[in-house]
Amino acid sequence: MPEALPLSGATIALLAGPLYEDIEIHYPKIRLEEEGAQVIVVGYDESAYKEIFWSLALASKGRSTIPGFDGRVYNGVHGMPIAADIIVEELDWNTIDAVVIPGGYAADHLRRSSAIIEFCKSVASSGRPVAAICHGPWVLASADLLRGRRVTGHFVIRPD
Repeated sequence: MPEALPLSGATIALLAGPLYEDIEIHYPKIRLEEEGAQVIVVGYDESAYKEIFWSLALASKGRSTIPGFDGRVYNGVHGMPIAADIIVEELDWNTIDAVVIPGGYAADHLRRSSAIIEFCKSVASSGRPVAAICHGPWVLASADLLRGRRVTGHFVIRPD
């Protein structure tokens, strides 16, 4: 009988937003799935931020609204798309074993969503891991989850 994979049965939320750093979403997704985890790509309700996103889309063409899952398809800074499986407002955080937050400009957008912030706080307060890559700790700083902790990240987030 083959051994169970290390993350078999784990459900991991991978947060997504416009202009994420491509490799910081796609590589963790691939590796976590290879280890047996179910990875759910989690977007968020952008209606409150529509003007910001439209100006970004016009300026950089960084976000597309390709039909599929209500148009919630995000492009990375290098153009790779990823579709959200669900939006955070519809996700029960109790079903999640861990969270991964990518960097890129997405982190700055994710931190503006009160639903994303509350989701991260809920998962972290339950003792489950919340990981962040590069600019991703911006989200954790906005959720006040870094106070008194030593963390790594992109140097530009240090003031936060």
